[in-house]
Amino acid sequence: MRKSVVILGEKFKTSFEGPSNNQKPTKGVDPPVNLINSIMEKFNNGLLQKTLSDISKLLRHYPYSATLYNIQGATNARLGSP
Repeated sequence: MRKSVVILGEKFKTSFEGPSNNQKPTKGVDPPVNLINSIMEKFNNGLLQKTLSDISKLLRHYPYSATLYNIQGATNARLGSP
């Protein structure tokens, strides 16, 4: 496993043990709660493009996260492009 770091703005930074280059990501894994909270804060404050940008970054590390896809769908729906 390799250590990865995800940074969303200045307040939210976390590291985690990600898969090595030859391993597939673990299914069903969601990002840490502080990163989800950061995205939800942006969503609730109407920063929808920034929300989508952050989700895009996190999906590279958590491609099986139903939570991220759910928030992405809600954000796109609010933007009028489901």
